[in-house]
Amino acid sequence: MTGAQAVTLPAPKPAKDIPWLLLRATSHTGSGTLSTVDYVQPVFTKGGVAPSGGTCDPAVDRTVGVPYTAVYMFYSDGA
Repeated sequence: MTGAQAVTLPAPKPAKDIPWLLLRATSHTGSGTLSTVDYVQPVFTKGGVAPSGGTCDPAVDRTVGVPYTAVYMFYSDGA
């Protein structure tokens, strides 16, 4: 499944928590559990915002671990 951002809502603590999103499915492959999902919505996010300043220098290290949790909700029109 691939998707596109439909709606963004700032998290209650936007300096630390990534936004709450509504993602619309744009395509599906296969026949698994997510093959009929039309929307995915991560909410109640905690963390996920990359650190700023010297602790995150792309010239030195292109990766940084950032703790993140969220509740994911999946919607389908039933088709």
